[in-house]
Parts: sequence; structure tokens; C-alpha cells
Amino acid sequence: MALKQVTHIVPVGHTKEKLVDSIRQFPVHKVILVVGKDRGVSGEDKVYITAREIERELKGFVEIEWRKVDKLDVLNGAIDILKIVKEERARGREVKINVTGSLRTIGIACYIAALVTNIEIYSALPAYKNGKVVGIKEISPIPFFPIKELPEEQMQILRALQGNGVASIDELIARLKPKLKKGTRDYANERARLSHHLKLLREDGFVEGEKAGKNVKLKLSKIGEIYAMGKGDD
Repeated sequence: MALKQVTHIVPVGHTKEKLVDSIRQFPVHKVILVVGKDRGVSGEDKVYITAREIERELKGFVEIEWRKVDKLDVLNGAIDILKIVKEERARGREVKINVTGSLRTIGIACYIAALVTNIEIYSALPAYKNGKVVGIKEISPIPFFPIKELPEEQMQILRALQGNGVASIDELIARLKPKLKKGTRDYANERARLSHHLKLLREDGFVEGEKAGKNVKLKLSKIGEIYAMGKGDD
């Protein structure tokens, strides 16, 4: 079975080295160099120069395409990126977005596009030598933040898990409903209810579980921490 070809959508910034090095960390068959529609925007001439340098370095190894997008408006930029994603997916290709060199609004636009299409988006931390960028130090995948409003019963679970989490569902019940007695029908019903909601929260990436003997330790993921903190005063 042939491997699916991979397209990288790459908003171009002002530094060639870190972009080229970050692209080479992955399988790649096509690179779409994203530049601004309005070349009169401050710094965009440098972007075009960098894009030509990247094209010269990668041409012959991968297919290169240039695309112009709206860099001044986040939502218009997201629509432009989404059109590219849709076209490449229609060709049966896997798509990734590399925001290592993205400037200003286009980085946000790329994140929105990646979020709603569930495609991988990544950046690279630059490596410096004598104060100049000479490549990359490491690749940093960018996690998605779920687009949803959690119901209050799930928010109660997130609030109860803030801090160090719990060692078991029984401990979580003790925090949420301390008057319930273990072994009663009400206790069993509460355990089933929490298990259902914890399953959903884990699937959405808000909660993490770790097996510890017969129990499962439960804690907030980083996304869960952010969500619980941000919604804490609602």
C-alpha cells in the first residue's frame, strides 16, 4: 500500500534556515509557500525574498507552490488557508501546517484553519549561533483547544480536579458529594454518572487518567487546566 503524500502549508517569514530545517523533520512531498496578497505591507518584500530562497533550496526535492493569502484580516486569512487545505485533501494528500515563520495575523488564521479541520499544526524553536538563527532546536506540536461549551456537571468535575487531581473516582465522589455513603444505590448511580462524564472529558482532552493498581488517577490535562481556570468565575 502506497504511503499518502504529505503537503506542508508554510506561511513564510523572514528567516529561511529554521523554515527549511523544520520542514525536513517530516515526510514531505509538496510545500505550499504562503505569502501576503498585499506586497505593500511592511516587511512583505522580505517575505517574498525568503520564499524565493526556500524555493531554490527545496526545488528538485519536493513540489513547490506559492499561494497568496490575506494577512491583514484573521478571518479572511483563515478562509484562504482553509481553501488550500480543502484542495490538497481533495487530491488525497495529508496536510500539515508549519507556523514556524508566520507573522502577525496569519499565525492565528492558520491555527483557526487547523482547529476546524483537525490537521496537524506545528512550529519549531530556533537554534542560535553568535546571535543568528542557524536552524532549529526542536519541533513543537501545537495542541488544539476544543471548541465547545461544557455543561455545568462537567465543569463541576473539572473544578474538583483542579490542583493535584484525585487518586480514584471514589475520591472524586467524596469531593463532589461527601454525604453519599459507599455501598448505597445512590453512590453506585453517582459513580456511573461520573464515569460517563469522565469518559467524555478524556475523549475531548480535558482530563487524563493513569492506572495505579486497581484505581485510575485522574487529573486535568493542560487544556483542562486552562479551561477550568478561564471559566472558574463564570
